[in-house]
Amino acid sequence: MNHALKIAQMSDLHLSADAGPYRDIPVREQFVRTLEQALKAQPDMLVLSGDLAAHHGEIGAYQFLQDCLDLLDIPVFLMAGNHDVVDTLKELFPLSGSRQQGQEYNYQIELQGYPLIFLDTSTKRVSHQQLDWLEAVATAYQDKEVLLFLHHPPVDCACAFMDRKYPLQNRDETWRLIRQLKNINRIFCGHYHSDKIVQANEKYIYLCPSTMMQINTTNPHFEIASQCPGWREIVWNGRELTTRSQFI
Repeated sequence: MNHALKIAQMSDLHLSADAGPYRDIPVREQFVRTLEQALKAQPDMLVLSGDLAAHHGEIGAYQFLQDCLDLLDIPVFLMAGNHDVVDTLKELFPLSGSRQQGQEYNYQIELQGYPLIFLDTSTKRVSHQQLDWLEAVATAYQDKEVLLFLHHPPVDCACAFMDRKYPLQNRDETWRLIRQLKNINRIFCGHYHSDKIVQANEKYIYLCPSTMMQINTTNPHFEIASQCPGWREIVWNGRELTTRSQFI
């Protein structure tokens, strides 16, 4: 491994099917502005961690995203959230044969020697097939640390509205497995439209801000805290990790 891996994570784009706003927010414009800022940090890779489309996998949203990503010269790794449609994602953003795992949009990669695992929570759950696969892949790496990405956080994050209304539906089952995997200690998520770091059982869960808007974490009812878009920078050398969120 020659140098630390720098990752730009962006999440919860909620791109509209056309050029119009979504919830009166110019989501396409905000995504482009956030992407431009993230690229200035010269990341080695870009992760878009789910809820790419506004409602339910609108093809116009994905086509706009495809046009944006075609201009990039770094690898991009997409994830499926609960507002995404996996069949459409696969059609426009197919996974290579070595990365494809069954019918879901979960896969593993090694970039510059660093292992990363991506799960599919488009059904608001981590399926039993994915849990079995996750255990097998993580175990195969033995003592080599692996970064895990999934759209829904697998623990309670003290985010009053999202924890109550839209948690991962099999959160306890998923967390029981992750707790047992000694080489997965850093988990990167989206979904909650929040910048937060949560520690649980000596593992760290990092919530990525949304490029659309941020949600008030203390109000048990939905409230927009800010329409300022953000992204997360991750720098990892296989042992030590630093990360911060940036807003524009």
